Amino acid sequence: EYDWVAGPGSFVHESPGVIHTLSAGPGMKTFFAINGTLEYFDDQDQLTQIQDVFWAINCYLSHCSRHGLPINEALFM
Repeated sequence: EYDWVAGPGSFVHESPGVIHTLSAGPGMKTFFAINGTLEYFDDQDQLTQIQDVFWAINCYLSHCSRHGLPINEALFM
């Protein structure tokens, strides 16, 4: 965990392998640019989930299918 809190206009860069808990206040808006995978661990440091580009594509396609939404083909250029 970090010993600081990011505020409005902050830029945060995290190196691979950094483990922390994201905490967001009311009205928080953020932009995440992710290269590689996001790995989630439980309190016993056991890997519980991996998210990568393939996870994101599957999540998007599944959401569209469940809700009868058209696929935005421009996302797959």
